[in-house]
Amino acid sequence: MTHNWQAPPAAGPVPPARQEPLFTPGPRLGWIFRDRRELAVPYPEPEPSPHAIQARAAARMAAAEQRWQRTWRWIGKPSIALALLLILLAGCAKSVSGSFNLGLTAITIAVLCGPGFGYAGWHWLSATTVNPASFPAYFPLAA
Repeated sequence: MTHNWQAPPAAGPVPPARQEPLFTPGPRLGWIFRDRRELAVPYPEPEPSPHAIQARAAARMAAAEQRWQRTWRWIGKPSIALALLLILLAGCAKSVSGSFNLGLTAITIAVLCGPGFGYAGWHWLSATTVNPASFPAYFPLAA
């Protein structure tokens, strides 16, 4: 009688004729696997060329730099000019009427100029963070 935690007793030694398939070399369905990738079918596409990926990464970096320059010219600089104009108008309101609210001025600048600063900052970050020279270092990881 066996309990749930006990294994059934062994039937005896295995004859050598039945033991041979367990110790055959190469990939097989059995007790031991040597390499899981040995059974995988290779991809039909050729391996990626580091030079092609380097050229594509350099083109993407040039496009990101061009986007950043265009964004800075048409959105970043006008946002700074608008913020300075709002500060100037707030200073004029203080000198003319004596009423000046720093919190209202800051909120107005954040609402009117914040999206332009954020958009320009996003393009600056995308243009400066990725270095195309570092892409070939990732090829051994992909293989």
